[in-house]
Amino acid sequence: MSEKIKTEINLEDGFFIVESRKWYNSPKTFSIYKDKLYSDLTSATRDLLALEQLNDNKEVIYFLQNANGRPLELTEEVKKENGVGEDFPF
Repeated sequence: MSEKIKTEINLEDGFFIVESRKWYNSPKTFSIYKDKLYSDLTSATRDLLALEQLNDNKEVIYFLQNANGRPLELTEEVKKENGVGEDFPF
């Protein structure tokens, strides 16, 4: 990320939507969706929900990541409902 972007947006407050793809016979890949940094959780969540609703490919998964590198804290209830396990990179 360029120094200009780092100075304009506080990375402590930003979020990325991460796209995880599992291709047939190859390892998973992870990328930042549209290389976009969201400045607030509301807009990031709105776009994440839209992506999940439009996604019909079971090999593609979207999830949120803090821009500061620390994972979002999930409650035990959310983990159980969504089957969060070892597949996530954090």
